[in-house]
Amino acid sequence: GVSRDLLAREVDAAPTRRRAQPPEPEMQPQAPIRNQGGGGRKGRTQRRLPDPHPAETGVLRVMIQARGHWDDIFNAVQPDTFRDERARDIFEALRKLGSSAETADLLDELDDEAIELVQKWLAESMIGNQRQTVEDSLKSLKRRDLDERSAAIDVLLPLASDAEQDRLILEKTALQKQRDVIGGAVLRPVAARNRPPGRSGAS
Repeated sequence: GVSRDLLAREVDAAPTRRRAQPPEPEMQPQAPIRNQGGGGRKGRTQRRLPDPHPAETGVLRVMIQARGHWDDIFNAVQPDTFRDERARDIFEALRKLGSSAETADLLDELDDEAIELVQKWLAESMIGNQRQTVEDSLKSLKRRDLDERSAAIDVLLPLASDAEQDRLILEKTALQKQRDVIGGAVLRPVAARNRPPGRSGAS
């Protein structure tokens, strides 16, 4: 028969089979990591947004480019005056830091979208007549508030009681007077058809 030593040598000489290894998983590309609030910036989903209202832009451009007319602006507007979230964040940061703050300090207070807006304004040419820009912008913001309240009154009038209608009409008349002082397009007058049948319109 075959000797034990010969069998042992044949086993040692045979190629060793390796256990099949599972395939390595494919590497998936990682999404870029956005700032989640480090350094004072607030994280917000990146999206392409239109520019703020021209009056909001005018006020903030003067504040950022020239660091001027801050007292006039702070006395006339509040953060909720700015409907654009980026513009509101910029205004609040400017109010917090003061006119002597460096641009880098301002950027540290903002998220990426607001930073992009500030950098855009800094790259634009300096506003020439800054005082006139501020005055026109503040008037435009005031007109916007008056127009929106007037439009809201138009919606409420057909639903209001007689006494409430009289109060709303008086309010709209006062809004119109303020609008006349500011200037610009005239608000739509209160139409007699907004009042229930049988009541005469107020002048």
